[in-house]
Amino acid sequence: MGEAAEKLREVAKPAGTYIREVILENFMSHEYSRIPLKPGMNVITGPNGAGKSSILLGIAVALGQTYTDRAEKLSDLIRRGEKAARITVIFDNREVEGRRPIPWLSSDQLVITRYLKKTGEYWHYVNNRLKTK
Repeated sequence: MGEAAEKLREVAKPAGTYIREVILENFMSHEYSRIPLKPGMNVITGPNGAGKSSILLGIAVALGQTYTDRAEKLSDLIRRGEKAARITVIFDNREVEGRRPIPWLSSDQLVITRYLKKTGEYWHYVNNRLKTK
C-alpha cells in the first residue's frame, strides 16, 4: 500500500466508541429484549411487526428524544398493560491506542437508562446515577 492509502486508512479509523448493547423492557412490542452489538455494521432483520424499528427508537428515546411520530407522548411507548418501561443503552469506552473515546469517563462503559411511566413521568440514570433536567 502506498503512503496515500495509509493516510486514508488512518483518517477512516473508527472513533472507538460504539453501542455495545441495547436493553428494552416493556418498550413498545418488547417485553424484555437484550440486543448485543459489535463494532462495525450490525444488521437487524425480521418480519414486519417484529420490533426492529423499536430498537432504533429505543436508542433515540434513551438518549433524550421526547417527540416521535409513533406516539403522541412518550408514555404511549410503554408496552400495553404495563405501568412503566426502561430503555438502557450501553456504550463501549475501552481505551483505543491509549485513549478513551469519552475521555472524561474513566469507566470502560457508559450506561444510559431512561425510565418512562404511564403517568408521563420520566427520568434518566447515567452510570447508575440519577440525572435531573
